[in-house]
Amino acid sequence: MLIWADWGGVRDHKIYSKRYNLNSGWGELDIVSATDSGRPYLSVDYFGNAIAITQTYPDIFVNRYIADQGWIGPVSLVEEATAMDLVMAQNGTAILGFESSGAQQVIHFE
Repeated sequence: MLIWADWGGVRDHKIYSKRYNLNSGWGELDIVSATDSGRPYLSVDYFGNAIAITQTYPDIFVNRYIADQGWIGPVSLVEEATAMDLVMAQNGTAILGFESSGAQQVIHFE
C-alpha cells in the first residue's frame, strides 16, 4: 500500500492511497482524507490491514484500512499534537507515539 499527500493548492491538501495486489497490480485510487491534511503516516500488517495517521494541524486523525473492505474513518484522535511516529506489528497491533503539550504520549491500537 502507498499513501501520499497531494498539495492541490492553498488549504487544499488531500491524502490518497493505492493498494498493490501481486496478482492484479495497482488498485484504484482511494481518498483517505479529503480535508486539509498533511504528513501522512502508514503502517501495514501481514494481512494487508493498515492504519493511516494524518495531521490537520495541530490535530491528529486516524483511518483504518480493513483488507477487502476499504478505509474506515477519519476519526479525530488527538488535539494539538506534534512529532508523531507510527509502527505496526505483523499481528495488527499498532503504536502511535506523539508529543502533546510538551509531554510524550503513546496510544495502542488493537
